[in-house]
Amino acid sequence: MTRYLLAAAAALLPFTPLAARAEIDPAKAHAVIGMLRAYGCTLNEAQTSLFMEDMGTTPEEYREILADAVARGFATGDASVMGGVTLDADFCTLRHAESGDALLVEVMRYNGCRIELSEIPTLLLPLGYMQDTLSPAVQAGIADGRIVPESAQVLTLSEAACHPAM
Repeated sequence: MTRYLLAAAAALLPFTPLAARAEIDPAKAHAVIGMLRAYGCTLNEAQTSLFMEDMGTTPEEYREILADAVARGFATGDASVMGGVTLDADFCTLRHAESGDALLVEVMRYNGCRIELSEIPTLLLPLGYMQDTLSPAVQAGIADGRIVPESAQVLTLSEAACHPAM
């Protein structure tokens, strides 16, 4: 009987790291997502290897970040394959997105369903937003209730926009 218990315990040991999955480093996630955005929403296998050091990630961290993006609905593909993931158009850049407000909502959803005025230069300007495109996107989101001004400095998403699967 003791042998069976030891065998069962030994069989469970490899699953422990999966249950204790580490939290994703936001800086590394932004670096990976930013690199994909810069190269048309996806990287091929050669680009992934070439830019891995620039992104500041290991191959395992890269796969984990993209698996999280796929699981959360921001990307499609197979994260276990280098070059196997593509960002959704409404999460990529203004050039690829269906609309400016759709991209803004997805970026806010990825950013904890909010954005502060101070984050606009780092989160939105690299995506192609300028004053003439950002303001209409914000106004469109406010008009249909997806974006809620929390203050003059902070915009949040409505519950429905933040958690669209609910």
